[in-house]
Amino acid sequence: MKIFTLTLWCFALSLGLAGQKFTRIVGQNWANSKWNDDTRSSLTYNARGLVWTILEEELKAGSGEWIKESFVTIDYYDDGKQKQIVMQTWNNGTWLNESMLSFTYIHGKLEYETFNKWDNSVWTPESRVKSNYDAGMNLISQLHEVWDNDINNWAAFSRTTYTNLPNGKAKEALTQNWDEDLDDWVDSSKDIYTYSGNFLVESLQQLNAGDDWMNFSREIFTYTAQGLERTRTNERWGFFTSNWEKQDSTTTSYNAKGDIVEELEHEWNIQTHKWDINYRTLYFYDVSTSIAGVRSVDVSVFPNPADDNLNLLVKNGGRNTGYSISDLTGRVVLSGIVTNDDSKIDVSKLLPGYYFVRLQHNGNSMVIKFIKR
Repeated sequence: MKIFTLTLWCFALSLGLAGQKFTRIVGQNWANSKWNDDTRSSLTYNARGLVWTILEEELKAGSGEWIKESFVTIDYYDDGKQKQIVMQTWNNGTWLNESMLSFTYIHGKLEYETFNKWDNSVWTPESRVKSNYDAGMNLISQLHEVWDNDINNWAAFSRTTYTNLPNGKAKEALTQNWDEDLDDWVDSSKDIYTYSGNFLVESLQQLNAGDDWMNFSREIFTYTAQGLERTRTNERWGFFTSNWEKQDSTTTSYNAKGDIVEELEHEWNIQTHKWDINYRTLYFYDVSTSIAGVRSVDVSVFPNPADDNLNLLVKNGGRNTGYSISDLTGRVVLSGIVTNDDSKIDVSKLLPGYYFVRLQHNGNSMVIKFIKR
C-alpha cells in the first residue's frame, strides 16, 4: 500500500504542468500473477490549466470499495507559481485540515518553503527551508529550520551547501546538521552528481565516517532518445561485500506526445538475482478536460469569499453557460444556467467552507474555487 505525501504530490504536480493534462492516476500492486488496484487519484485543473485539486482514494481490501484518504488543493500566484498546497484527510464523513505547504519567491526563484500542521483549529509552523542563490540565481545553499516552541522562533536543524559547475548545475551538495552541544555545524552527508551532457546520470550519496567519506547509496538514470527519463535505479553500498547492491528500479513509459503513461517499479530479488515486478502507476488523460472553449469567454466570480450571494459575470458570448456548485466531497449543491451577462446566485443556505463552481460552455468546462463564509 502506498500513501502519497505532500512531497510526492509536488513531484506529481510538476509532471502535470507540461504536455497533456492527466486527470486520473491509478496505483496497482502485483499479486497472484495479476495487477490489483491499490490507490487512485483524481485531478482537476484551474482556468489556466494548472493542477488545482487532487482527491486520493484507497481500495478497501476484500470489499472493492474506494475509501477517501486525502484531498489536496493548490493555489497559485498570478504568475502561475505555486503559492499554497493544503492537504485534508477524510474523517467520519468530513474533510479535516491536515497540513499545508506555502511558498514565497525571490526574483522568480523559490525562497521559502514552509510546512505547517493544523493544530487546535489554527495552522502551526513545523519546519521551513530557505534557499539562497548566487548573482546568476543558481542555488548555492538551503537552510532547514524547525519551529522551537521553547523560544517561539525558528531554530537551525540542517543546511546544504552546493558546489556548481560553470553551467549552474549542481556538482556536489554537502549536508550538515546543527549540533547544539558543539554549537557548530557537523558534516552529515555528501551528494555527488555526474552528468552526460545536460542529463544527470548518477547521484552518489556518501556519509561522514569521521576522517573520511563512505559510500551509502546511489541513483542511476537513463533517458529516451527524446531526453525523457527512462529508468531510475537505486543501489546501496554493501558494507560487507564492498560493492554496490541493487535495491529497486522504476521504468517510465510515455506516449507518442511525450506524456507519461506508466511507471513500473521493480525490486531486486537477492535469491534469484532478478528484478521482481512490484508496483505500477498508470496515468490517464481525459480530452474532456480541455477548457479552450471556456477560456475564450471572460468569466469573473465575486465576491470571494461570499456571504449570501455569488455573482457570475460572463462576457464575450458566454450566455447560456451552465454552472454547478459542488462541495469538497463532489456533491452538487446548486446548479443552473447563466442567462444574462451578470447572474447572481443565492448561496446563503450553504454551510461555510470551500466550494467549486464548474462552468460548461460549447462542450468545454472550467472550474473556479470560492469560499462560503
